[in-house]
Amino acid sequence: MFRRFWRKGGAILPTSALRSDVVPARPANETHGVLQPPKPRKPMLFIGAIIASFFVIPPCALTLVVGYAAAVAGLAIALPLAAVVLAVVASVLVYGQLTLPEGSTYLGVLLLMFRLVYFTPSERTARASMKPFLLGSKKRLRLNQLEFALNLSVPSYADEEFMPAGSADGLAARLADVVERNARYLPSSSTMTRFQPGEDPVAYMMSQISDIYPVVTDAWPDKQSDVALARLCVSGLGAHRLERHAPSGGYVVRCNALAELSVKPGLSSYGGDCILDKGFRVLGIEKRGGLSGNDGKPGEVTMYTPASAEWEYVKFVFRSSLFTLVTLVDHLYGMHLLEANSAVLAVRRSLSTAHPLRRFLSPFIYQTVTVNDNACNNLVAKNSMGPRNFALDESGLMLAWASAPSLIKLPGLEGRVHLDYEKLYQTRLRPAGLDTKYHRSRLRLWRALRAFADEYLRAYYPSEAALRADAEVADFVSAYVVLVAHGLLATSDRLSEVHGAKDDASYWHHVVSVITHIMIAVTADHEQVGSVQVYAQDVSWTAFSWPEGEACGTKELSLLQGGLMCFTSTPMPALMKRAGRQDDDWSFLFPDTGKDAKAHAAAAYERLQANLRQISADADADEASFLADPAGRAPGEWPIVAHNPRYMETSVSV
Repeated sequence: MFRRFWRKGGAILPTSALRSDVVPARPANETHGVLQPPKPRKPMLFIGAIIASFFVIPPCALTLVVGYAAAVAGLAIALPLAAVVLAVVASVLVYGQLTLPEGSTYLGVLLLMFRLVYFTPSERTARASMKPFLLGSKKRLRLNQLEFALNLSVPSYADEEFMPAGSADGLAARLADVVERNARYLPSSSTMTRFQPGEDPVAYMMSQISDIYPVVTDAWPDKQSDVALARLCVSGLGAHRLERHAPSGGYVVRCNALAELSVKPGLSSYGGDCILDKGFRVLGIEKRGGLSGNDGKPGEVTMYTPASAEWEYVKFVFRSSLFTLVTLVDHLYGMHLLEANSAVLAVRRSLSTAHPLRRFLSPFIYQTVTVNDNACNNLVAKNSMGPRNFALDESGLMLAWASAPSLIKLPGLEGRVHLDYEKLYQTRLRPAGLDTKYHRSRLRLWRALRAFADEYLRAYYPSEAALRADAEVADFVSAYVVLVAHGLLATSDRLSEVHGAKDDASYWHHVVSVITHIMIAVTADHEQVGSVQVYAQDVSWTAFSWPEGEACGTKELSLLQGGLMCFTSTPMPALMKRAGRQDDDWSFLFPDTGKDAKAHAAAAYERLQANLRQISADADADEASFLADPAGRAPGEWPIVAHNPRYMETSVSV
């Protein structure tokens, strides 16, 4: 009650609205609607908590006076400085403790920091943010080794480009770095507060953090049914992980790889392979148990069907396991630490600032150094927000990270590097019966981006031989492919396709494939695995962790899960120009090398924008049609919201 008293000034909903005795009980499988952040956004300051935090200042101020007197007397000068630090730190900790009713000091402090960063005046448009004179020089960036013995290293935010010294963004990045590196030493909360019948987990979360929660781009009028589960697997979060299932002749999305990983006391283990028939209807879920005893043998596999008594619980376990697997493996490891990190390292070490390819790729690595540095501090480091969210204990996390290279299911990254998605689709996906709506819509985007890359290079290179003669391009392609293969623990056999190309046309083809692969990875693929606001918002639908045997996350987890999503809400420059927004246009980065090269490149950019607008319009119409009659949509033909350019940014956010 003490916390709730001090939070009156900050809650969107009155505290009583969150109590189980004033709201009706909810059905066991009720779908909770999406809630969007308010417009305009205003920081939730929690005035009561601010006032309370200042109660710790007078004692510190008294210490300061005494310390100053001691300093005047020639005694320890460190005492007044220590008092100032103590006053600030103590106030922040008290504020963090009082901010969230079922949160923690750790989360309260991080959200305070992020509110300062989010509401720092900063214009994140292409023209305002990407000044060519602020490009970082060609060099090898300083690298920091990651924890959990990961086979990857990331550069520090100090090597970020497009960030002038003394800018608001630069100061905010420094503040965030200091807080994030040290906040993990704050204690974790072991309290597990359950949602009572009648409480809406979505409303609860948004009452605490709606001011910094990202906009939800996906609509789910039905979350809990078997049809909704099929949509999740075929067109939602599991679409890129869908594979053929030979025994049934249908399809499967697998999560049992997580089943044998150890979890924290009192929490349930992950797992489940969801099997669908060839018409995309759910047949059942195969759930593997954990390791049995001390003999290390895999647990037994149990098949659950819609007729099983435990069906609703097993569906929740599968959905939550998929959410965790995609976040940990595909998003954090695959997209950030592997794809985006390899791209920024290869670009910065190989291409000079005036090089046409460096200018072309700059929007696609914008702020990637800072974003990945923050991700490592917040999501990968021990006792950071990632480990606090996930059910895995330290041993389980170490095994999960060690297994990540073999578990990745991203287009083009499955055991080896497949750079040409057109070839992958035509020779492997379609013959295998995986020409789903997800892969068809991705192919459409791939072709638009590839045409743009091809036309851009032709604006600056008079012939295919001229491209092959460019040593910087060769260095970039080599560096990127080697880095990605290294992170996959695979061979870099794609290099032979580039450097061993029989003719200039083949070499050109492979270079364009590399560029296109990077573009679609950090835009559409990142949207697929990272734009998970709708899932994170409802712990009764998908949760990173949950008490054993219960089909809902706790209130503490709800706030942690929502807090993690808040780190993705800082806007980045848009891939598709918004109507009437010329400041979204990033073609000004293209260098002027004479012979109308820049004009031809700008024309290619405008053709890309026209293609993106058409793809977006078609996606909007498809989603509107679905929402008008969800039940009338044929299985497997649900909208692919992640492939709508309207929601894409030029580079990865967290």
